Amino acid sequence: MRYATTADIEQILAITDSARRFQRQCGFRQWEDGYPAYENIAADIAAQGAYIFENEGTSAKAADITIEGSNIVKRENIVAYAYLTGGDAEYDRLSGIWHYPGPYGVIHRLAIAPNFRGQGLAAQILAMSEAHLAAQGIRAMRIDTGQDNIVMQRILSRADYTCRGLHHFSWGPRLAYEKPLSSPSRRRT
Repeated sequence: MRYATTADIEQILAITDSARRFQRQCGFRQWEDGYPAYENIAADIAAQGAYIFENEGTSAKAADITIEGSNIVKRENIVAYAYLTGGDAEYDRLSGIWHYPGPYGVIHRLAIAPNFRGQGLAAQILAMSEAHLAAQGIRAMRIDTGQDNIVMQRILSRADYTCRGLHHFSWGPRLAYEKPLSSPSRRRT
């Protein structure tokens, strides 16, 4: 997990474009009209909330190099993207639904490269994001997803997120989820 840079934008867009196509194949359209676009990702990077997840294992190394015709093409090993932020005005507006007051984090635009879907990576990304925010004193994580996004709903349920109901955000109706975060344990010496 590392901060994304502007040099990563094209690969991030390839992953989010693929995620948008995957949504359509699953029968829903949560991301429409080219969202997230270059401007969204660039704004995420400028806000220092854009993270990429790289696979450093042998499976990624094999996937990094592709032969096209007689040319060897090196590919980056970015396997997922997410935008993490400490709070969100849209979530603040829903003040009566949340069970964990205090500082909270939000994850938006979670997208996984097609070759890495179905391998439990979303759960790993959620866990890494939760640990990252908990280390900063964040007490809860919040996320929303579309009513038809059964895949994400299952991932969130397995990761112990609680659905707080259907709510209308500026980007449309979404199921809102929340999870308390534990502070990192400190070892006694």
